[in-house]
Amino acid sequence: MGYEVLSLIVIIALAVKSTAVITFIVYFGLWHSLVSLTLEYQHLKHGLARIKLSSFINSLFPHSAVAILFMVSLYWYSLNSNWGISPYMMFIVLISIITVPHLFVMSRLYNLFGQRFV
Repeated sequence: MGYEVLSLIVIIALAVKSTAVITFIVYFGLWHSLVSLTLEYQHLKHGLARIKLSSFINSLFPHSAVAILFMVSLYWYSLNSNWGISPYMMFIVLISIITVPHLFVMSRLYNLFGQRFV
């Protein structure tokens, strides 16, 4: 409960004092990604595979690198092609592009874990 309250305070403070993009990045990292990755790692660590943290990170790295490379490339291309889209809106579009496949993959993964999709 303390982690949730501290996260909420940090996010509210950032929302008041920072930009929407920075606030979203911290929110996404603190509340979504970190919690989700911890759940996945805990399941795999105690499951049949007995995966170690280094193996878990190594298996995530190629997918994360491709996603980041795609987002950076598309963002750079959009800025150099004069699409007329603000950088903030382009950021939201890029996050949306990788979110849809992520939803399907994570839904299947949570179903394999025997848990409800969060």
